[in-house]
Amino acid sequence: MSPSRQWLPAGDWPTMLDYLAQRFPGISPDIWRERMARGLVSD
Repeated sequence: MSPSRQWLPAGDWPTMLDYLAQRFPGISPDIWRERMARGLVSD
C-alpha cells in the first residue's frame, strides 16, 4: 500500500492528533497514537 498524505487545513486544532480524531471519528485517538508509535502515521 502506498502512503497517502493529509494536510492540516486552517482550523482550531492544537495538534495533528486533534485534527485526525475530528476528521476520522470512527478511529479513536488511542488507535492514532498506536499508529504514530509504529511509524504508520507521521507529521
